[in-house]
Amino acid sequence: MANAQKLLMAYGHTLVSTQISTAGKTVITDALSTWQTPGNAFDGITVQTNAQSAAANAGGAAPVGTNFVGIWLGAGNRHIVRKIILTGPSNNSLIIGGGATVTASFDGSNDGSAWTSLDSFTTSGANAQVITRTATILAITPYEYFRISAPGNGTAGCAVAEFQLFEDL
Repeated sequence: MANAQKLLMAYGHTLVSTQISTAGKTVITDALSTWQTPGNAFDGITVQTNAQSAAANAGGAAPVGTNFVGIWLGAGNRHIVRKIILTGPSNNSLIIGGGATVTASFDGSNDGSAWTSLDSFTTSGANAQVITRTATILAITPYEYFRISAPGNGTAGCAVAEFQLFEDL
């Protein structure tokens, strides 16, 4: 399938994207934060308040270290993600800079411990916010674990209302 995708893209054909189902899959989080309702990042509801979203330390300052929320699709259930949509809470944002520069990363893994960055974005300043992040991913490697991660600095916060993954058909 990957060779066929490369051949189609080389000749300028557009591929159809479909959302990867996360229903019934295992939600993963870091051990640093106390994640408030992490499963809500994968429940299909994009309009959620900060209180309803997956949030590091209930939407407060994330602790120093790598904070993440993600999904494990299951052993051997690997996908080539070609697009992501990350949505922040309706009354807040995905990443709040809190006066600091924060770089968040979308990562893939096949073992849950060695991660490859597939996309990243940065916020900077006290009022810097990212409400929604839509990105086309150029990766050609299939993964079974996916996460959004951000280094906590004790100031910035992170909340995810919805985390959607798409692949080409």
